[in-house]
Amino acid sequence: MLRVTLSRMITQNITYWIPKGGQIPNIIRKTMEDVEQFARFTFVKFVSCYIDVLIQHLTELERPDLVKRIPQLQIYAEFGASQKTQMSLMDIGLSRVAAIELSELIVKTDYDRANCIAWLQSHDLSGLSLSPIVVREIEIIRQGFGVDAPAKGPDQTTSP
Repeated sequence: MLRVTLSRMITQNITYWIPKGGQIPNIIRKTMEDVEQFARFTFVKFVSCYIDVLIQHLTELERPDLVKRIPQLQIYAEFGASQKTQMSLMDIGLSRVAAIELSELIVKTDYDRANCIAWLQSHDLSGLSLSPIVVREIEIIRQGFGVDAPAKGPDQTTSP
């Protein structure tokens, strides 16, 4: 999925609208409203409809194997995540920001809850490029699962 940050969208809109007489506070507000409207309503509504039609068609073709492979895009949009690993990290209690930052270090994009917990149990966070806030959040999650930080070692990698 293409990720364009809100900051970038706002900057692009300011660049476009200022020469046309736009006011920065209004441009920012309108950009945020547009993103919210599209992400929470328009996209979710139409993608849900499309997925329902696709499921119906595949069911009529007797292809349950393909139905199982359809990504739940509307759920990803609702949670602001685009990978199963990110959703699983949020499921174990991490914030969206922490889940996305951590998922960039986890090689696999299809981890379930158990894989994510195992990854957190086996990796030393001190050698990873995570913000201190995210590290603290992960430590709290580890404590909730009764997991101590793994032993530090020079051979720690970011793969499973």
